[in-house]
Amino acid sequence: MASATYILQVLQGLKVTDMNGSIPYSDAVKGRYEGVYSPAYDNQQALFTTWLTELDNAIKVLSDASLANQETYGASDIYYQGDWSKWVMLANTLKLRIAVRYENQNKTKTQEIFQQVMQNATGPISSNAAQVVYKSTTYTPFGNDINYRSPRYGSTSIVNFLKSVNDPRLGIYFSKNDLVGNFKDTLVKYNATLPAFLNMNDPLISYQGGPADWTTNAAVASYFTNFFTIPGTPTKYFLMSYINRLFFAPKWNGALGNFEAAEVTYAETCFYIAEFITKGYAGSVNTKGTANDWYTRGITSSIQTMNEIAVFAASGAAYTADAQGQALINSYLNDPKVKLGAGNDLERIYIQQYLNFYRLPNEAYVFVRRTGYPKIGSAYYARETFNEIIPRRWWTTDPGVVNRANWTAALTEEGFTPNAQDIPSLSTQRVWYDKTAPDFGKGN
Repeated sequence: MASATYILQVLQGLKVTDMNGSIPYSDAVKGRYEGVYSPAYDNQQALFTTWLTELDNAIKVLSDASLANQETYGASDIYYQGDWSKWVMLANTLKLRIAVRYENQNKTKTQEIFQQVMQNATGPISSNAAQVVYKSTTYTPFGNDINYRSPRYGSTSIVNFLKSVNDPRLGIYFSKNDLVGNFKDTLVKYNATLPAFLNMNDPLISYQGGPADWTTNAAVASYFTNFFTIPGTPTKYFLMSYINRLFFAPKWNGALGNFEAAEVTYAETCFYIAEFITKGYAGSVNTKGTANDWYTRGITSSIQTMNEIAVFAASGAAYTADAQGQALINSYLNDPKVKLGAGNDLERIYIQQYLNFYRLPNEAYVFVRRTGYPKIGSAYYARETFNEIIPRRWWTTDPGVVNRANWTAALTEEGFTPNAQDIPSLSTQRVWYDKTAPDFGKGN
């Protein structure tokens, strides 16, 4: 039971160091048990070393069938109901999460971790049933205020890409605009013409994204807040696609759907393995499939998982029957823009990782930092022009006199300006594993 707690500590600890860099960890509980309120800050190298050791120890204990009469959390284990083999799988997938973070600093370590995971008898998450999933019929994310400050919309790049490959997740991730039903007849009746950015022959015209940076295309961006109105009539159409708000907040606006979160997925695991095989990190290790095998497993699982979440949320699913879903997935996998073998396999694996992280913003953020994808100027999936500076990390605030010395020392070691919260500092002073990563959109 104790071993599982270390796995959860790593799961959450990664999110904190991703944003803040050095954090108290080794000394973190001494305030409670020893009255020590000035914990040292562990840097990322130390954290990763510690966490890999803790994960390996947990894997060893939870895999040991000779340990008789062990206790279990049973039904109180909201993820795995006391199935320790699945906890081992989670620990191995978290090792892969650490491996991808190492890569820009130490490719040899990344390769070592990957090979360890693939050689483990249990291995990483191996099915949808072994994912870290939380379901609730009462939880209300965002306090149901999914429109806080302003509604969210699909950006041009992601909506257009999903449309171009008939991705089953299009209608799961985004909502249709008002261009549905007999809108064409209405336009003809009043001799009206839609704005030029819309293609009347587009079979998916009801899905429209807009510029990620509103200043780059003001004419299109104006429709984020304005309707297209047919002159001289009360008829008006909203042209842009919102994110599917019920998919994220199933009880928004009085709806009756239920919440499901998949925090660590089989698809994520598959895409890491496909990526590492493609990069040649496997060596002589048995990877239990080719890069293409893992890629197709990842896509299949991602679509299945997102559809399951959509069904539970009553937010509009791509399919309701497994046979129908498999047919959609097979068609998608056979699309020339999806299949591997066209010369840009790594980019295709990257983009599927990116699409799969739509519900995991922390992991999406880590992905775009570490890879530099989507890539500016790509002929496959191009990053949109975005003129605002984007932070590469978040700040930590002065803890006060009791631990200011350790806090200051940690920031100095990292090359951070204490108390700096300005965007230029946060975008140039990077956490350790990000220091040698490509700039946003400038992947190799």
